Amino acid sequence: MISTMAILLMLAAPDPAVFKSELIFPPEDFHNHSSSIVETAEGDLIACWFHGKGERKDDTLVIRGARKNKGIPNGPNRL
Repeated sequence: MISTMAILLMLAAPDPAVFKSELIFPPEDFHNHSSSIVETAEGDLIACWFHGKGERKDDTLVIRGARKNKGIPNGPNRL
């Protein structure tokens, strides 16, 4: 009885979430921080971040972005 319940619980459990970690672009000498990523309704991924020479520098307000289209194997495109 216990083994039957265990099997039923395993079958009813949702699939675990899948997480993948990878670089969007190769490392740079510039300071990149405050990144965000969102999935669009179409399944594409859009990321954005601040980019500059470092904290409290006059050029750190440059915002960069990239888009990865769902189902397309090539790397993301800079926005």
